[in-house]
Amino acid sequence: MNLPRSLTYEYFNTAPLSMPNASMLNMYNLGVHLRKVYGEFLGDLYMSETMKMQTAEYPLSMLSGQLVNAGLWPPAEIQRWSADINWQPISTDYTVAQEDTLLMGIQCPNFVLEMGKVLNMAQVRDRVSDYSSLFDHISRSIGIKVQRPSEVALLYAVLETKADLEQSLPHWAKDIFPDGAMYTVSLLEYDLLWQTSLQKQLNGGTILKEILANSLMYINGRIPKQRKLMMYSGNERNIVGVLKGLNLWSPHIPNEAASVIFELYFDNETESYGVKINYYTGVDGITLSLKMPNCTEICPIKTFLYSIMDLLPQNAERLCNWKKIDLPIIPDNAIYSRSVSHTLKSITFTLLLVITLLVINLY
Repeated sequence: MNLPRSLTYEYFNTAPLSMPNASMLNMYNLGVHLRKVYGEFLGDLYMSETMKMQTAEYPLSMLSGQLVNAGLWPPAEIQRWSADINWQPISTDYTVAQEDTLLMGIQCPNFVLEMGKVLNMAQVRDRVSDYSSLFDHISRSIGIKVQRPSEVALLYAVLETKADLEQSLPHWAKDIFPDGAMYTVSLLEYDLLWQTSLQKQLNGGTILKEILANSLMYINGRIPKQRKLMMYSGNERNIVGVLKGLNLWSPHIPNEAASVIFELYFDNETESYGVKINYYTGVDGITLSLKMPNCTEICPIKTFLYSIMDLLPQNAERLCNWKKIDLPIIPDNAIYSRSVSHTLKSITFTLLLVITLLVINLY
């Protein structure tokens, strides 16, 4: 079995990898799904003012963003540049990896140091030691010393890709993959990435802050009204961190193309704003409507703000060990002054903005 030289997040992100055809189709189909759901809202004609896509600096994130855009924005007749090619180029943005606190927070220098402290906590050592026999079994089988849950989680991703490619799996994985101990330890890794305040702010908090800030800037006119969609091509750890931050997490390994979708609504009757959260599972086009604890299906934006306030870093770059960013000032008239009961069936709701965080295939 050919394995990567290093079972680290850094190696997996930077390695020159290719996506299996099935994975590319899943990403493309996410774009098709978004077109089906939001097509009338977005319109058929792509304009740069309508959508912004941000990826990480790494190849798989960029490729995933391009595939989603291909499914989402087939060229309108006026934009066709070839009779034989039903595709148009769509630009994406990225932040260099060494400054990306939004999508690459777990690689921040301070996060790495914090993770070392977490792994040295007595209760964590006890939990990890429960799987020492698994680590020994894998280490003997692959000839690489495995002793951290993160290494098992990354190896799990390798096996998932081999399964997607319909390649034969190693005999040593028979009883521990896809279910069993490797799955359990992969879920443990998600928990270990979300133990301390610093971890929560850099692994989920930065994205929630971005979503909140974009919503408020749109409300305040600091984002053009022509903007209807903002997309972020992240990874499954981003998804897990966001769902944990919203108190909506249920243990599972997110599928590729899984997405957390935030919809910003305006209620014409109460003249107030709210956020609805959907989870596209990436499986058979299933979308789940999620409701935060102590909130309505369309959560008043003030309630949404208060529920995530402790997770929002005041200065993500400094927390990470990079430069400063600031959360926009929240004027009183931009948020709910009271909790309002909502129903999606009410025709008084106007969909204003959609923000999507999607999962790429890790390996």
